[in-house]
Amino acid sequence: MPLRDSFLDRFELFAATATVGAHANSLNKGFRQRDVKFLVELFSNWVETSIGDLVLEVQNTQISRYLEELVEAGYAKKRKNGRVPEYTLTRGGLIELISRAVSREFFEGREQFFFLYYFIRNYRERIHEQVRIEGKKFPIALQLELEELTDHNALLQKQIAWVKKELVKLDARIDEQEPIAQDIQAALKRGEDYQSAVQEIEDRYPYALNSQKPFAELLAELPRELSNWELVKGTVIRRDQIWLPTKRLLLAYLEELEGLVEERD
Repeated sequence: MPLRDSFLDRFELFAATATVGAHANSLNKGFRQRDVKFLVELFSNWVETSIGDLVLEVQNTQISRYLEELVEAGYAKKRKNGRVPEYTLTRGGLIELISRAVSREFFEGREQFFFLYYFIRNYRERIHEQVRIEGKKFPIALQLELEELTDHNALLQKQIAWVKKELVKLDARIDEQEPIAQDIQAALKRGEDYQSAVQEIEDRYPYALNSQKPFAELLAELPRELSNWELVKGTVIRRDQIWLPTKRLLLAYLEELEGLVEERD
């Protein structure tokens, strides 16, 4: 299997949904590369604030490579109609691409989740039309899996659960910043040497990258004045200028998600 194209690997949400959309629109008659390219650009344009100018960089060769990888993996079939190839997704391919889109937890921009929710909620019937067209050729086990993957309510609840989990982690980080500053000052006032005080902080408040570089080692690489600033002032400033604003953004995101729960189909 060739290396994945970096653009479509990073933004496969749009590549996968555009391919599913092109397949659904064709009603199993076959879609072209240009159909996928147009939908990638259309879908990404709807959320361009989260990806910037990259929406303009989709090339025919990128789409062609993406579709050829699907063919090689058995997720799509290719046939020539004159000089222009046409594609159809296999049953497994339809399941695979939807799974790729909905199985993620993290989205590079909140707008990308809202797009996915819109796509699953509003294209669901069109996707299931493929099943009705194929009839008995579409096994019941795959039908049930497709039902589960296209459950927009489950998708929404999963994202809400992820946000709540992130808020718990963020609250823990926010709550420990003031004690770190207070503990280092208290240790120094008790007469502990600086290195012992730092080691105490490392033991009490382990940080995420400690396995790569222990906290005490990290601070030891800095001049004493800078390491003291990081412990006493930097911790509180990071709380106020990074994590509290991030928490407010997450709370606003959660409010929008919960608003979608209240909507009726």
